[in-house]
Amino acid sequence: MDESSTPYKATSVWNVKATIVKYRVALAAVGLALVVVIVLASVGVFSPSSSSSSEDSSAPTSTGNVTIYHAGSLVGLMDDALTPAFTAATGVATTLVAKGSVALANLIVNGSQADVLISADAKVNSKLLMGDANDNLISWYITFGETSIGLGYNPSSPYKEVFAAVKNGSVLWYEALLANPDMKLGRTDPDADPKGYR
Repeated sequence: MDESSTPYKATSVWNVKATIVKYRVALAAVGLALVVVIVLASVGVFSPSSSSSSEDSSAPTSTGNVTIYHAGSLVGLMDDALTPAFTAATGVATTLVAKGSVALANLIVNGSQADVLISADAKVNSKLLMGDANDNLISWYITFGETSIGLGYNPSSPYKEVFAAVKNGSVLWYEALLANPDMKLGRTDPDADPKGYR
């Protein structure tokens, strides 16, 4: 099916090309940071230090498998590109767990072990995993990218005039929802995923 026969013609609400470039840059940054963190984790850099003795020096620093908890929004990138490339380059296998960032943090709070956590919201790290109140489950993190969430609409929607009014700023999006009780806006679970509370 070519583009002209596609039944849905979206009206651009933002600069799509600029957004794509931003996402590509962010994904490249995520990829680079992930490779660095995984390599460091696989060689035991993040393991608690122990006293050095001759028997400790012969102990392996890696189990040969790195467990990575990552935001569900990164499934394609992790499954299709980064972890296969990492395994090919290092010979270290990976176990991936994809969920909302809050859900992943709660797994760690409840005793689940991960070598690497890639959250879609850096605040999850500081609020749920860091500090004395959180048993210092992690000691540091790095923010290497961020993005925003946009809303788009189908110009054939029965609410196209409402969306156009929101787009041109004459109506706030939440006012449009309140004035049109049949209009539905979906979101993810705010207890599990940043897209639910941002």
